[in-house]
Amino acid sequence: LVVRYMDADDPDGFDIAIIPHGQTQVVGVQCPVWASAPRFGVYAVAPGGCYEETEREDGIGSYAIDAQMVSDLVTDGGSIPEAPGNVTAVPTTPSGTIRCTWEWSWDDADSAELSWADHEDAWESTDAPQTFIVSRMYASAWNISNLETGKKWYVRIRLIKTTADGQTFGAYSDVLVVDLSSAPLVPVLTLSEAIIKPDGQVTASWVYSTTDGTAQSFAEIAEVIEDEYNPGEFLYIPIAQTETQQYITLDAMEQGWIAGESIDLAVRVTSGSGHESDGWSDPRTIIVAEPPACTITETSLDTVEFETTDEEDQPVIQEILALTEMPFTATVTGAGDSGRTEIAIERAEAYHVDRPDETDYNGFEGETVAKDNHEGESAFTIDVEDLIGHLDDGASYRLVATVTDGLGQTASASVEFMVLWDHQAGAPTAAVTIDRDDMVAILTPTAPQDAEQTDVCDIYRMSIDRPQLIYSGAKFGEQYVDPYPAIGRYGGHRFVTRTANGDVTTPDGSFAWVDTDEADGDRLDTRYNIFEFEDGSAPLELDVEISSQWKKDFKETQYLGGSVKGDWNKAVSRTITVSGVAIPDRDDDLIKTMRRLADRAGICHVRTKDGSSYTADVQVSDKYSYANTIPQYEYSLTITRIQPEELDGMTLEEWQEVHDEP
Repeated sequence: LVVRYMDADDPDGFDIAIIPHGQTQVVGVQCPVWASAPRFGVYAVAPGGCYEETEREDGIGSYAIDAQMVSDLVTDGGSIPEAPGNVTAVPTTPSGTIRCTWEWSWDDADSAELSWADHEDAWESTDAPQTFIVSRMYASAWNISNLETGKKWYVRIRLIKTTADGQTFGAYSDVLVVDLSSAPLVPVLTLSEAIIKPDGQVTASWVYSTTDGTAQSFAEIAEVIEDEYNPGEFLYIPIAQTETQQYITLDAMEQGWIAGESIDLAVRVTSGSGHESDGWSDPRTIIVAEPPACTITETSLDTVEFETTDEEDQPVIQEILALTEMPFTATVTGAGDSGRTEIAIERAEAYHVDRPDETDYNGFEGETVAKDNHEGESAFTIDVEDLIGHLDDGASYRLVATVTDGLGQTASASVEFMVLWDHQAGAPTAAVTIDRDDMVAILTPTAPQDAEQTDVCDIYRMSIDRPQLIYSGAKFGEQYVDPYPAIGRYGGHRFVTRTANGDVTTPDGSFAWVDTDEADGDRLDTRYNIFEFEDGSAPLELDVEISSQWKKDFKETQYLGGSVKGDWNKAVSRTITVSGVAIPDRDDDLIKTMRRLADRAGICHVRTKDGSSYTADVQVSDKYSYANTIPQYEYSLTITRIQPEELDGMTLEEWQEVHDEP
């Protein structure tokens, strides 16, 4: 079988290959340079024919055939595979998509192969490109989708002709490079604070955004300053940098920022694909605040003349600031609208002073007797009921004002003053009547001379224990009832004059109170220990033993040097144990009372023959004994002193209403 080559320039052509009998194809046929419309044909030579190979002028081998019988020349047309023409590859939407176009320059091609890779040598390596076949039935354009953005892609196209025997591929197009990376968007800078302290910190943060899908690889923060040589133009001086983090904390002291400065900051980012944002962010301003200033602008203190002595004990008249009347008022500035102002009244000198309840009280320097705070700047008013300590006549104090601005910076101011009340208390008098049937005391305080209408009386119950306040703010001339006066010679009452300013001392510095006792008819004698509660009372007379125990809240600390320090809590707990014996049939009422007391889940009041009177919790236990001919009932009470829910005293009218008396 002889293969003949023909083209438009040589329609008759020449023989270029011999396929021996028994074979069906020839491989590696050499052809001349392609002309237009090349064609191939074959014809058969009968046995007995021969051929001779010769070389043409263009170097192509050809065959001269000598045969008596040959078949007709059979041609099948066809064309030579060619590379596609006008190949393009460009990014398109959506992100990660490349749009490819080409021309079907090989007329016989029925499909095209698109191949792509993220490295240029994919067509010459084991890391082969990805491919996709596009049929010619579609237009000569196709999208390669779902590509990773942020990198370069390399694209080639070749044409294909498909027959029953297989596929014939044309040559590849040149490699086209498509960059799917892009510059990140100009970031927007946000500062955690607009104003910071000179030793404070600010966190600069930003949102990184890019269309190529790559993460941030680098960011830098810069101070923005105006170019002194080119007004209106700005210089960016980098001061800090980070990699993937989208925030950075700047320390004012490390940066050398000082109070009163205003600093403009900007940020610029670089993507993982190596692109830098098109510019710096808009600047944001951070202000390093000035420390606040605290000023006490107004107070209700008066300037008065006060007599004291000099180093030689000679009298000296000085002008001092004094608090002469409550309420105490003050105005403090410096906190601004967003800050906070706090005032405190403290003792300026340490001294000892007695109280009506006989509390051991040592006023120490720096002790806080009043405290208040407000948002922003405003006037303060402290009245008697706002005090957490005492304002004692003749004592020295200081007003301490502290302002805290919105950044937590503080400043303080203080002013010292004395308490010199315009009006002081006088010692009252009082009458006491003991109602021995109801075992109560009826109390009538009388106002001292020169008392003002705003003066009141505080009434205390005297006992073997510390005096206990039972009525606060009693009116002079009215009658009051102590429902639980103490039993025996330790009982009595204390009547204390208290002014509207809370003063309980006389002008000469003595106590403005009076005590009543047996000489004034203020004594309750009874054989009983009395346990009173809501459902009744339990008078205990015979076969009773009482033991008391006090427990102080004290902690001892021993140091290596041998010294010992004591830490006291002012609270002292007291527990007493009462035990007794009752005889059934004879003391049935007592036994029933004990059972009711055992079931009582509230406060009881205890008055003992040793002179105590206080509120308490009572726990009951008992035991019956049948060992003897006569049954015996034994009981035991565990009594714990507690603070009363409210003051015990009441007006006579209130007591009569409770006891249904006219």
